[in-house]
Amino acid sequence: MVDLLILGAGPGGYEAALEARKHGMTVTLFDERPAGGTCLWVGCIPSKAMHHIAEGYRGIAHLQALGQPITVDPIDLKALWNQKNTAVHTLAGDVASLLQNAGVEMVLGHAQLTDDHHILSNGILYEGKTIIIASGSYPFMPPIDGIHLPGVLDSNHLLALSSLPSSLIVVGGGYIGLEWAFILRSLGVKVTIVEALPSLLTIADEDVSKRIQVFAKKEGIEVLLNVQIGGFEKTESGLRVKLNNNPDKVLEAEKILVATGRRPRVDGLGLEKTGVQYSPRGIVVNALKQTSVPHIYAVGDCIGNPMLAHKASFEGRQVAMHLAGIEFHPDYAAIPAVVFTFPEIASVGLTEADVRAKGLTYETKRIPLRANCKAVASAQTDGFLKIIYDENKVLLGAHLMAPQASVIIHEIALLYHEKKPLTEWKNVIHAHPTLSEIVQTMLQSL
Repeated sequence: MVDLLILGAGPGGYEAALEARKHGMTVTLFDERPAGGTCLWVGCIPSKAMHHIAEGYRGIAHLQALGQPITVDPIDLKALWNQKNTAVHTLAGDVASLLQNAGVEMVLGHAQLTDDHHILSNGILYEGKTIIIASGSYPFMPPIDGIHLPGVLDSNHLLALSSLPSSLIVVGGGYIGLEWAFILRSLGVKVTIVEALPSLLTIADEDVSKRIQVFAKKEGIEVLLNVQIGGFEKTESGLRVKLNNNPDKVLEAEKILVATGRRPRVDGLGLEKTGVQYSPRGIVVNALKQTSVPHIYAVGDCIGNPMLAHKASFEGRQVAMHLAGIEFHPDYAAIPAVVFTFPEIASVGLTEADVRAKGLTYETKRIPLRANCKAVASAQTDGFLKIIYDENKVLLGAHLMAPQASVIIHEIALLYHEKKPLTEWKNVIHAHPTLSEIVQTMLQSL
């Protein structure tokens, strides 16, 4: 019997394994593919590699707009995929080396729980004192007529295309759909977003949600809201989307990306044999990430929203440290979230709607990016920083739209975590000229 069996080698699983080995536990880690999970193989890392490439093309377009005689050959998608694959396999190798050097046993193949102490994989039954389930999530494909037609893709299939489509319909205006819409539009693809709800990025603060729609249209992305999809049909040149609430609207494209969110992976794991409580919304856990069976824990996407790789990593470490007798309580309320559009979107804490729903007394302040010298010098002034704070000027939430928002948000997350009046940080000096000076401008305005 080993000390710890971990089902799933994504960020939650492999971080738990590494932390457990630090404290002397024997660990066996199971996954159908090498360690890294959705984030590394088909999620965060591949899409950010493509975001970086798209950013380069946008830089060329900016120079052309300034009158520079720059020409670019047609995009070679295979070459771009090679760059993406190099990044993915480099990081996968790094993770594999960390696990091997730490003494973690890695088992490749389908794995399933047979009871509350055993996992079966490759015909071998493994016994563990404690089990962590880190099974992740999968792209949700809604029951739409024609959803299995060739050319209807989820975010995983998108990464397997051999060439860029001339046009793409993105079904879903959440973070996955928006990121790919902006990336592919930057690479010259004609993009249309269709969303069933009345706004894009509905989980975001209302000001961000409204503004990203403006930015999308500015990029040349068509946005259709309050759309009821009746089905997909094959055409001579590609695919057609039938709209129940607007049958006269002709909506056609070469490919369709279905980006309607992700669901916890709970089926096919053998959970029903363990007594663990779960539903399609995820595995039920307490603050220590224990399930209804005390020696079985669950972390990451499989326990539900928010589905963030960095959250899963900390949950995995939290469980391993708890098993070692060390209490470690990450501040999950201060988790920053980022959407890699152009400009980037980042947030931490509550939205204004959240604050209103709680009945809190609050004020807001909004600093436009055009007040930032670096933004003006870079000709990137689309965006803002919005903060929400209480009567004591303690930060309740912050929402940022700006280049490098994914970097700047971490300073703001620290301010949120400290729960001190923002006025106490006015003496912190920021380098000039930098985009992060927008935080200094915000502090000095209070």
